Amino acid sequence: NYSPAPARRDGSRELPFIPVEVYALIFDRIDPHPYEMTFVEYKKTMSALCLVCRMFSLECQPRLFHSIQYTGSSDSIRHGKALQLWYDCLNKAKDPRSQLLASFVREYTLISWYSTDPASQWYFAAFLQKRILTAAYFSDLNNLAMKHCKLSASTLGVIARIPSIRS
Repeated sequence: NYSPAPARRDGSRELPFIPVEVYALIFDRIDPHPYEMTFVEYKKTMSALCLVCRMFSLECQPRLFHSIQYTGSSDSIRHGKALQLWYDCLNKAKDPRSQLLASFVREYTLISWYSTDPASQWYFAAFLQKRILTAAYFSDLNNLAMKHCKLSASTLGVIARIPSIRS
């Protein structure tokens, strides 16, 4: 069976015996509530917890990938490269790691993928369409939200072909 966790570095360390349900309750209390933690802080916290041990990784990865959000106005080159890597991995039909992570995605939000400058609108339109194409790999996607996005007929056609969208 495929294990999504990295190989052990030092097999002599073990967590004290605490039922997995207790850890799950603790992780459920970590919430991206606006008064306590931003969405970005939540993602960083879940990412860090995924690196602690295999059990934390198994518990936190679904929480980490439950909601994915891309903002066009703040997408840097680094984020663009990360998205390209994610997209390339998803396109590899036999990459079990990417398929597993993609299966955790339930909400996909795209924000501010438009430009008031006609000369740069092509950039936003092309990258918006690529991000929407990625949604087709999210087998359990429930919600695709688009805020402040300029949609073309071809973009709407791509959205219509996403089989798992419920709203």
